[in-house]
Amino acid sequence: MDKKYYNDFYAFLSNFAHANYGIRTCYLNRTQYVIDKENYPIISRLFALFVFTKIFEVVVTVEGEDFPNNRKEKTCYKLVKDSLKLQNIIFSDAIKAYEDTSEELTRFMNKRMKEMLISMKKSLNEELGSVLKENLNVD
Repeated sequence: MDKKYYNDFYAFLSNFAHANYGIRTCYLNRTQYVIDKENYPIISRLFALFVFTKIFEVVVTVEGEDFPNNRKEKTCYKLVKDSLKLQNIIFSDAIKAYEDTSEELTRFMNKRMKEMLISMKKSLNEELGSVLKENLNVD
């Protein structure tokens, strides 16, 4: 499932991660480092949570993981499930926020962003570890 959103996600993150002479004013004016002066505060937090959950789920909840005790195991699984439930809600809201607009460039960018968010949301349902996901409302 990760292949469906990877290219768009990489392209989105590249805007903020690669050096670009065209954004030198972001450094020279000592403003926050962003390309188009958009901070994307909710999306950036969602992406951080999404990546953390994917990694955490793979590393910690794989079948056969050794936990020091039963309490620690339950805590880790609960953390993944709570994160998946929260992301399901946030992704749904974010997808709605990127509905098409009338401007040509914005319409294309929003469509691409919306498709990426839909694919990311669907990938949350992918079985990575041994977390049971049937009651998490992840589409």
